[in-house]
Amino acid sequence: MTLFVIILAASSVTVWQPVASAAGGGNTAPNSSAVALPLDAWERDPAFHIEDAYKWIVQATRGGEHAVADEAGPRSRLGEEWAGLGSPLPGESLIEPLAKGIVRLHLRPYKARGGDKESLLAAFLASARDFRADPSAFLGAWQQLGEQLRERPPSRLTPQAWAALDDRLRSRGYPAIHHSASYEEGRRPAYRVLTESGAQALLRASGMKGETTNQMPH
Repeated sequence: MTLFVIILAASSVTVWQPVASAAGGGNTAPNSSAVALPLDAWERDPAFHIEDAYKWIVQATRGGEHAVADEAGPRSRLGEEWAGLGSPLPGESLIEPLAKGIVRLHLRPYKARGGDKESLLAAFLASARDFRADPSAFLGAWQQLGEQLRERPPSRLTPQAWAALDDRLRSRGYPAIHHSASYEEGRRPAYRVLTESGAQALLRASGMKGETTNQMPH
């Protein structure tokens, strides 16, 4: 089996690249039928656009966006982002589920509750090692989104926007991309993608409860 060892720096753009699979267990990406797309929540969020849906699906099925070569890069990016974190946004959850076995851990609420940066880094790197991506899961879920948008009544997330983004990214092998400009401005995303088991172990060790939400922060 091929393991796509991948982690997240929220504002970076990197092509999804496979590396050799590690032996042993791990969290396997859900197939497309197991990815429940929260379309209603997306459409209620005025900052959310098709790029953000694409990024959500990438993370739900691939686990994140960057091959882990060593600890230095993730440590540096986390340190820079950590230093600039403000207070949690209104309604910002600590844990946001993506798909079975994979979540976003939001940095502002984690830090505000006394979360430790080094413990987060360790959980982040462990999640990147443990997560096993299914190459078919992303394409299945992305196509599923396109089909659902064509079948739904007109809304802000249009099938035309889906088709335009698909046309732009298909020839590039569907790389990871930035959030939309409106999402960056309105939501100021600051999170790391972790395996669910890794996130819950981190929160237990930190004395936190990992409440979740399927809603976008408002």
